[in-house]
Amino acid sequence: GEVVAGREPGGKGGVEVSDDGLGIDRKNVRRVLRRFYRVEDEEVRRRRGTGLGLFVVWALVKQLGGEVEAFSEGRGQGTTVRVELPTAPVMSG
Repeated sequence: GEVVAGREPGGKGGVEVSDDGLGIDRKNVRRVLRRFYRVEDEEVRRRRGTGLGLFVVWALVKQLGGEVEAFSEGRGQGTTVRVELPTAPVMSG
């Protein structure tokens, strides 16, 4: 795997985490941020998990005013998750 962090112009910072695991079909990649979602695949089902990990990341990042995106080129290609957060305080209301 690989972790990359950096700052972007406009007051945002980001982290990207990539792995070389099973990967996700393109049709399912957006769904992995949903609560309790697990890809319908025999290989995935053999592994333990609740389908909450990326949902919890998404919920926390959303509360902080940020965004989460997941990318994969498909099965066998690994997955990358990008988290982007504001680096300046968020003003309410």
